[in-house]
Amino acid sequence: MFLALVSATSGSFSVFVACVALNTSQPNRLYFCLPIVLCGAIGFLASKELDDILPGLGQLWGHAIVSHVIHNTAVLYIDKWTLQPSHERQGWDIHAAYKICVNPQLLGTHQEVPHARPVSTSPSRFAFLRKRLGQLLVLQVLNEFVITPAYILSFAPISAEDFSPTKMVYFRRLLLGPSVTKFETMLRAAFSVRWIWDNYIGLCYAQTALAILFSVILHWDEPWEWRPFFGSPLEAWNMRRFWGIFWHRLVYRPYTKWGLWFSRKVLRIPYGSRAEKASVVMLVFLLSGAIHALVTWHATGCGYWGDIQWFLLNGFVVAGETIVVKPLSRCFSTEENRARRVLWFRLAGYVWVFTFLFWSVPKWEYGKIYCGLSKSRVV
Repeated sequence: MFLALVSATSGSFSVFVACVALNTSQPNRLYFCLPIVLCGAIGFLASKELDDILPGLGQLWGHAIVSHVIHNTAVLYIDKWTLQPSHERQGWDIHAAYKICVNPQLLGTHQEVPHARPVSTSPSRFAFLRKRLGQLLVLQVLNEFVITPAYILSFAPISAEDFSPTKMVYFRRLLLGPSVTKFETMLRAAFSVRWIWDNYIGLCYAQTALAILFSVILHWDEPWEWRPFFGSPLEAWNMRRFWGIFWHRLVYRPYTKWGLWFSRKVLRIPYGSRAEKASVVMLVFLLSGAIHALVTWHATGCGYWGDIQWFLLNGFVVAGETIVVKPLSRCFSTEENRARRVLWFRLAGYVWVFTFLFWSVPKWEYGKIYCGLSKSRVV
């Protein structure tokens, strides 16, 4: 419990130091860089102990700490962000800095993340609380009484061998052998999309808790500032749209800023060129994979290289779709019976997204599960 408190305190203090730094001049900000990173590192290293309070909380907090360190260093030292002057503000304004330092999407600013969820209303705090708790209740009931029971009923009991290295390969075995079983196919299909649900519901829980704390209890934020993380899954008819429109965009801004910095300052790629755009996409996915691998290594020590490989693979796929999908879209938009053709185009896209996830996700996740179950069996 002590280390859990250390993790929570150190991670929060890292953000507080960034808020202080944002109120200082650019030369003086250099003195705050080490405390921001060091406090974040201490909070991350102790984050595993939070799993004793709630399973999975340690990994979620670890991701949050690392992402906020990357975000705040980008704001302070790449963008060199300055707080907007206000006649109401005299001297330092920690609250104004907080609005930037805990806002990796930069919502409500001139650098707001693309495809941010629109805000249509400004609900009262009570109405916001009632709506969010109602949504959370629906998700909890759905998870506890529909999704999880159906998963257990369909696949229990599951052993480590169901996630063995052999089972990571599917299409090659389907063509060349050894034989692929019906159970294995069904498990793979369910597992290929189950990770989406787990991330969706986990982030909804976390966001609701933080939204209630900061907007309803502390009144540091307005309810409308806490926008939904995810878009509609119907928008994900290719992997570009999966990551760019459906999936949360919490880390898009900070990762892109560091990707642009590395592309321009280290690789010396010309500004605005196609090479720069492609390199930034790959750097963003590489950074995301590296951070996932760091969290996985710290939490379990199993399968962390798979994180880097899978996110890099997604980077290549997104880059490839950029070349292929746009010309195809233009072709469909200029032909007769456009609505019908676009519908078939999107249906084909949904099949493509599922096929890619069906093939790639087990290669990414099975190694972690096999390692974890094998360790449990040995113990």
